[in-house]
Amino acid sequence: MKRILYIQHANAMGGSALSLLYLMQKLDRSKYLPVVACVSQLGGVIELYRSQGIETFYWPGIAIFPHTTGGWYPIWNPRALVQLAKTISAFPSGVTTTRKLIQTVKPDLVHLNSVVLAPCAMGVNREKIPFVWHVREAVVPGHLGCRRALIEHWLVSLPDEIIFISSDERHQLLNNKRGVVIPNFVDFDRFNQEVDGSHCRRELGFNDSDYVVLFLGGLGEIKGIHPFLEAIRIEHDRNPRLHAVIASGISPQSTSWLARTGRFILPRMGNPTTRQRAMAFMQTHQMQAYVHLLPFRADVERLIAACNVLVFPSVEPHFARPVIEAGAMGKPVIGSRIGGVEELVEDGTTGILVPPGNARSLADALHALFVDPAMALNMGCNGHRRARLLYNADINAKETIQIYDRIFNAK
Repeated sequence: MKRILYIQHANAMGGSALSLLYLMQKLDRSKYLPVVACVSQLGGVIELYRSQGIETFYWPGIAIFPHTTGGWYPIWNPRALVQLAKTISAFPSGVTTTRKLIQTVKPDLVHLNSVVLAPCAMGVNREKIPFVWHVREAVVPGHLGCRRALIEHWLVSLPDEIIFISSDERHQLLNNKRGVVIPNFVDFDRFNQEVDGSHCRRELGFNDSDYVVLFLGGLGEIKGIHPFLEAIRIEHDRNPRLHAVIASGISPQSTSWLARTGRFILPRMGNPTTRQRAMAFMQTHQMQAYVHLLPFRADVERLIAACNVLVFPSVEPHFARPVIEAGAMGKPVIGSRIGGVEELVEDGTTGILVPPGNARSLADALHALFVDPAMALNMGCNGHRRARLLYNADINAKETIQIYDRIFNAK
């Protein structure tokens, strides 16, 4: 039996955490034994994996190299210098910490679950353990391109294999020279058209005639929370039956002195946090009656079943797990015409693509589906067929496991 160490960077229950879980559930345990080391204790990720009988632990000191759409600051942002200093100072110790992890676990193979785990890649490479590097995020160009160039160099020189979840990012980062594209996949036992959404609608206080729009991006800036809220405000003026549900819109905030100081000072410097901007917008426009913020919920499939349409208006390239989950459940999708998302939505067939950041176009797309329920139903049916074809867990997980087999057979 080969021991595979998965290093998981996520500190929230999102696509990365769930995608890794679905992969590990497909492993042949007579051949491969999964072990997970988590960078963070937050978000319930450790508990999620342990509940599935997977050995999982927190390994403090693993550093990340944040230069993706999910986490970086441009030079003009006051937080940029702080982040850069932390990244540079933590990198060497992150390499050392990873080497200690490898020496403790003694894996046969390492699977890094994010491109931000560059210090881990360096540490694993120095321990001469074969590893797979999973690129789940889009790497930002930056201003000078130095950090991106480093990531490209590390991807080319360090791992045995690279997995991209998006064709766009493989092209943008490595010009298709290395790596394979294996999209994330769906658990069709969980996400299917037979899930009843009526109980969830009643729980949330909706009538059968209410038009429910679902956003599964929390209050994330890159996932388009600001154009989403503006579009909801516009469309609610035309359709008072509209209700927007924002899953993970309520989440615990860091209580560290630095985070608390930042939340106090940044708005006064004219640079509020994304959450502060979103909450101020909703309060200014009195949207509390029809925009519903929910905490993290483990029953995402019930939320999707309860909605009329799922919206993923990302403003940065992004592979959107909610899009393929909505497709599996036969729901139409409105997404941004941007890298990652446009690979998942067939415009006019499974949903509607709109320019990123364009709230008016997003509102008009919502209105088009509202006034033409037959079109919305047809798009949902097409999305279901496409999800079954392209995001089948049995097929896509098998492709990843074949990579493991190839690495071991080459030794």
